[in-house]
Amino acid sequence: LSSCQLHEVVNALPPKYQNSPWHLVFSSDADGYSLSHMYRELEAYEGQAGLAFFVVQEKTPSTDRFSGDLKTSPALGVIGAFVSELPTLRHGQHNFFGSKESFVFAFRGEKQHQSGIEVYPWSGDNEDFIACSSKFIGIGGGEHGAAIFIDSDLQYASSSDLCQTFASPPLHGTPYKGLHHSELVVRQTLWFAIKESEFVASLSRPLSENTVESASLAQGCAFDCKDCPDHHRCSYINEYLSNRHPFRRKSQGGESQIAGG
Repeated sequence: LSSCQLHEVVNALPPKYQNSPWHLVFSSDADGYSLSHMYRELEAYEGQAGLAFFVVQEKTPSTDRFSGDLKTSPALGVIGAFVSELPTLRHGQHNFFGSKESFVFAFRGEKQHQSGIEVYPWSGDNEDFIACSSKFIGIGGGEHGAAIFIDSDLQYASSSDLCQTFASPPLHGTPYKGLHHSELVVRQTLWFAIKESEFVASLSRPLSENTVESASLAQGCAFDCKDCPDHHRCSYINEYLSNRHPFRRKSQGGESQIAGG
């Protein structure tokens, strides 16, 4: 993701989290493709809010998690979610938890680095925010399933054609005929822990009852920031990101910054 796209994610967060650093607590590239291991890593940050990014690709007969050819396979995309509590098994198997601050998002566009964000906040239809099991993690729920459903190997996922929790369409890919979800291959999983900040940044926009499409901001920044209608907002966030880098990796001897943003 570009810095402008990360700005959009910051904008979408609840105000009390917008000035908080992001602590990288799980990366499938570094920590492995295991849901049980992911739970163990996240338990150390239990009670903190979580921000997830999933690099995905539409599943086809020729797409394979490890041997698929990225040059000829379907395009990669980035989907994700903000949840008020990091996923662990402390709530029991299959029990939903979380709060109305939760939302899911996707970046859409012909060119990934210039694609705009689509944010789907809570719809009010149900409170199926997140459920954890030893075999899966589901974000959102309803008659047609989760907005984001990930298997125990963190390799395959699906996205409902209409997740009632967020009134969201498939976040990536197109459902096969007869299915109510798209099927995806997961190339990378990242989870960040975020604490509430004492300072509430005035960066948020009011969320509509349904989708917030801010592609104009992301695309404006991607092409030419000076032409962006919210250039002042991006400038503020850019200064914030530069001075207080939000991406920090867990370490045994304390916090250490990682590359990103």
